[in-house]
Amino acid sequence: MQCEKKLPIGISDFKKLIDEGCVYVDKSLLIQEIMEKGTEVDLIPNLESVAWSAIQQIEEKRYAAELFERGVRHILYLGFAFSGKNVVIRHKFKDEG
Repeated sequence: MQCEKKLPIGISDFKKLIDEGCVYVDKSLLIQEIMEKGTEVDLIPNLESVAWSAIQQIEEKRYAAELFERGVRHILYLGFAFSGKNVVIRHKFKDEG
């Protein structure tokens, strides 16, 4: 079954959202949880996972192959992830061969 509703990107008017048949996601319980728990609600993405995902994307693109062909023997991959003032940096070494 295919979903025929569209995402309400850029629409902030509730009536227009409904009239145009857009998807509506009620975030009332999330807002209530934030109000009740304050900073205990974790809205920061898993930065560790995001940083490693960046490194994985570099490996999948096979950027190292061209560098190894040019004579580079050691490569340092860096994965950065940011959210507000939180930063995670991960690294991985790759040797030729």
